[in-house]
Amino acid sequence: MYTHYYELKKPIDDESWKKICIDTKKVIKYYKKLNINVEANHPSGIMVSNKKKYINFNGIGDDSYETFSFGKEQMRFNFCKTNQNEYDKVVCSVMLVIYHHAKDCVSMSSDKKLTVEIYKKKIKKKIYKKKKNQNKTNKLKI
Repeated sequence: MYTHYYELKKPIDDESWKKICIDTKKVIKYYKKLNINVEANHPSGIMVSNKKKYINFNGIGDDSYETFSFGKEQMRFNFCKTNQNEYDKVVCSVMLVIYHHAKDCVSMSSDKKLTVEIYKKKIKKKIYKKKKNQNKTNKLKI
């Protein structure tokens, strides 16, 4: 079984959480273009909520396995098994986004380091590519 582990060690500040939500939406949009779709597994039907302070999604149909669920203030250990289904790419990328913006607040690991390294490069290149008028502080540094 292929599993990702994550723990919120302390609450994430509002500004960092806002950036996490914005970038997570970019990740989901990017993978949707590649026909890797995810859906909310939350009663609200919302995958990413800045206001309600959570991220919650799973693959769709045969691509689903376990829900990835992360909260801004839920200080607890959690994990998500993806069975290496396609939505695993989204999970890895979102974990990297969270770590990028809140590395002092979280602890994260995966069974397969190589997979995480591959998505780290992809996300850095595709999601955070520098725009002509963008200042350097918004560029991903992993």
